[in-house]
Amino acid sequence: AAAAPPDCAAWDAETPEVREHFVDKRFAWCHDGHTKNGEFILRAGRIVAGQFEKWDIRRWIVNGPYEIFLDDGAGDNVHRLIFNCDRTGFIVDDLGQKGYVEGRGFQSPDSAGAPSSVAIPDCVYDSSGA
Repeated sequence: AAAAPPDCAAWDAETPEVREHFVDKRFAWCHDGHTKNGEFILRAGRIVAGQFEKWDIRRWIVNGPYEIFLDDGAGDNVHRLIFNCDRTGFIVDDLGQKGYVEGRGFQSPDSAGAPSSVAIPDCVYDSSGA
């Protein structure tokens, strides 16, 4: 089972980077790790919208630049999502489920570069402009 969500997010859900990559984005959910069978949206205020409400997943918590926890709002029904460096695809810790951001031309978690491992990616970017 996934670890319990953190008591306090290491990343503020209102930072520009979090807003850019997560807030109001629509994500495809692939229960089998390959084929879309659901979708959800991460809203401001840490609210999960879309089909996840019927599965009692209501809150999202950012735990770093590539890791999000989803839960029922009380710390149960926890799902830990680990994103790739571009934050276009994710894998779900311990469950084999995957997903991807919609609206950017991806048709599957693989086409979005979803991780194949639940290890947090080691993302290093060259910010020098070279």
